Amino acid sequence: MKKYLLALIISTTHTVSLAQHIEEISEESEESKFHVSVKGGAVFIPKGEEISSEKHFVSAFAFGLELEYFLNNKWAMAIVADKETKEYEIPVNGGKLERKNLMIVAALGAYRIKDNFLIFAGPGYEFEKHHNFFVLRVGLKYEIELENSFDLTPTFEFDFKEKYTSQFVGIAIGKKF
Repeated sequence: MKKYLLALIISTTHTVSLAQHIEEISEESEESKFHVSVKGGAVFIPKGEEISSEKHFVSAFAFGLELEYFLNNKWAMAIVADKETKEYEIPVNGGKLERKNLMIVAALGAYRIKDNFLIFAGPGYEFEKHHNFFVLRVGLKYEIELENSFDLTPTFEFDFKEKYTSQFVGIAIGKKF
């Protein structure tokens, strides 16, 4: 009788544990996979020079759109498109290269390092009528969850380009689907 009682207790415990595991998987698969956000902020170009002055540090407003797909609760893929709104020059090979109305498109991989902190990195391309550059973007963001699957996300990004770098500090408003 003791053997049957012990077997019953063990199988019940195992069944409850299995049911909890299935419930966790079910809850994880019901989470939103897509995330769309718009962002705005300041981009800083340390090597940039304003065209109308001798100022050797340029800052500009930038805005963008981001579409993310979460593979699971840790990993995501994203496509981003950002636009800068200022005209400036960068020194290149003893001369100056004008940058006007440039747009960056990048494919990123993101990893959730802890709770709402995500790091991301990936290749992209900077499109501008005078010269295009390859871009490597790396960054960090923190998602602040709001009601109805909306979020507010402060973002810090570094863009490493062939001839210069830029940094972006901004905030995004997004929605999960």
